[in-house]
Amino acid sequence: MSLKNFICDTDDFLSYPEAYVSELFKDAYVGGWSAAQHWGLIGDMSRGIHVMTYVPQDEIEVEGIRFKLQVIPKKLFFGTELVGNEKFGYLISDLEKTCIDCILYPRMAGGKAQVEEIIENYSILPGRDIARLIKYAMKSGDDALMKIVEKIAG
Repeated sequence: MSLKNFICDTDDFLSYPEAYVSELFKDAYVGGWSAAQHWGLIGDMSRGIHVMTYVPQDEIEVEGIRFKLQVIPKKLFFGTELVGNEKFGYLISDLEKTCIDCILYPRMAGGKAQVEEIIENYSILPGRDIARLIKYAMKSGDDALMKIVEKIAG
């Protein structure tokens, strides 16, 4: 999509910039720090929105909000859910996929220290699904990730 063709209500955009990810980017979901913040795994960092996609695209800034992209292998495009309301719905990585993405792409989580905080907070979160976390790690095929997930699982 061309940014010059992007039209939206500025107030709506500034209130719910995540909701516009699917309009601004092809085959993408909110992930990384933005998803970790949504799930209560980490505090507020910036007005940037972290976006995961398997389609190479340019990062953009709209109304002062930077959309930071991470291109991932298509096989890692899973573990999302639709959140929001009738007017503003968008895809976001689920709790376990958020952890997986942050471990695999620490830049999208703010760095190694923030990834450790995310893992620590996930480990004590009621309702976490360790079996799903393990399943996602296995699906990724990344041995280093699997070792980290095994430590989280205890």
